[in-house]
Parts: sequence; C-alpha cells; structure tokens
Amino acid sequence: MSSIQAGARLPAWSKIVVFLSLSGILGSIAAITYVSLETRRMAELAPNPKYVAALAKKIVELPEPLPEGFEYQVGMDMNFLRLVSLINRKAMQQYTIYDFPGTTNQKARKFTEDAYAYGMNTPSVVGKFTELIKDGSWQLLGREMPYMLGKIRTPEGFERQGLVACTINAKGHAFLFYAVQVNDQKFDMAPSMELIKSIKSF
Repeated sequence: MSSIQAGARLPAWSKIVVFLSLSGILGSIAAITYVSLETRRMAELAPNPKYVAALAKKIVELPEPLPEGFEYQVGMDMNFLRLVSLINRKAMQQYTIYDFPGTTNQKARKFTEDAYAYGMNTPSVVGKFTELIKDGSWQLLGREMPYMLGKIRTPEGFERQGLVACTINAKGHAFLFYAVQVNDQKFDMAPSMELIKSIKSF
C-alpha cells in the first residue's frame, strides 16, 4: 500500500476506502489500546446514546423518539469521518450510516456499486458480498437512493445477509447506508425502509 504524506489532501472519493477501513475498528473496539487523549475521549463517547443521537443529527435528521424498535448503538466523529450505528433488536439488524464530508460529482449508483464491491464493514459484521439477491432503488426526500442486497461471508466463515445504499443531496453531499442481519436469518428489508422513510432531512 502506498504511503500518504502528512498534510496531503485526499480526493473526496478516495476517502471511502479510508472510511470503510477505519470503521472496522469499531468491531473490536474493546481490544484496542488507545494511545492519545483524543482517541480515549472518542472511545468513551462512542457507546453513549445521547452522544450518538447528537452525532446523528450532524448527518441526517431522524425523528425523536426513533421509530419503534430502533435505538442508537455507537458513533464516532473523527472530523474527516463520521459514522453512526443503530440497532433493531426485534429484527436482529444493525444499521450504519457513514457521512462523507464535502461534496462529490460521483453518482449515487456508482457509490453503491463500489461500496458493494468493497464489502460489508460495520461494528457487528465485516465480510464480502458473495451473491447479489436484489438490486433496486428507494426515494429519499426526492433523491434517488440505489441499494444492493446480497449474501455476505465473514472471515470466520459465517453467512449473513445485508444491503448497502447511498444517496446524494442537491448540494452534492453523500451518505452511505449499511443494513445487516446479525444472525443467520433471511434479511427483512421492511425495517430498513421504515428507518430511511423516517429521515426528515440530510
């Protein structure tokens, strides 16, 4: 992997790789030894529901309270990266929203396809998509939100199902949405649609 010089500015799209790679930290956050006060502070705030709710408002506007069954789980703000995860215990699903700073000329479909090719990377499930189940699109506040639902295989050999979706607002600001079944059951898309439809603005 090529090195990145200190102070160098990454192109907006190249940051997706950084975002998705760094998010894997959350999957084993308890095992990480934090070496700076800033990182310790983020580790303390990450699982705090009030902190996560406040962070979520910087990405999308969700209703208060959240739709029935949903709750905030974990969040992280690293200035160049924001992510928030929610869970639905009844549905046994986790939802992760990545915030992309700045603007992009990239199309939502391309974002979605590239993220699908990269794989699932959430606090609960990390793995590669192995089979496409459904390819479609939602509408979020008048903007296209393409999604790709597929089967996932984790490095441990477990099989899961989940989807990735992306939308870009009128100002060129994008966010990426992951939803994953944390058990081995068939993925139910209805809770994801309910959560997406509840978004008031982004």
